[in-house]
Amino acid sequence: MSEITEAAQRRAEAAVQRRDNLISALELERLGYVRRGLEHRVAEVDEQIKWAKSGFTPEPEVTTSDAETIAEKTAAADAALSGGTATDDEPAKPAAKPAAKPAARKPAAKK
Repeated sequence: MSEITEAAQRRAEAAVQRRDNLISALELERLGYVRRGLEHRVAEVDEQIKWAKSGFTPEPEVTTSDAETIAEKTAAADAALSGGTATDDEPAKPAAKPAAKPAARKPAAKK
């Protein structure tokens, strides 16, 4: 098995373990609400357990416009850090090299 496949397998196993831990915690939380007679909270936790058991893990939705906005902000930030410029139509341009520092002045000779 390749390293990538092994890494993917480890991530999948970790995700299952996290889901199982979440479900266990929710079931314990539910039990506390049942004992205290908080039916509305029991119903809410039941929905969360149902969601967790479905295996659904929400991924943030990134649209094309979001990706473009992120790319623009990244280019602008890169330009700001490098002292260059960036526009919507072209990537960041690096800043011009700073001029050489003037030579240090020698102290005046004592008289």
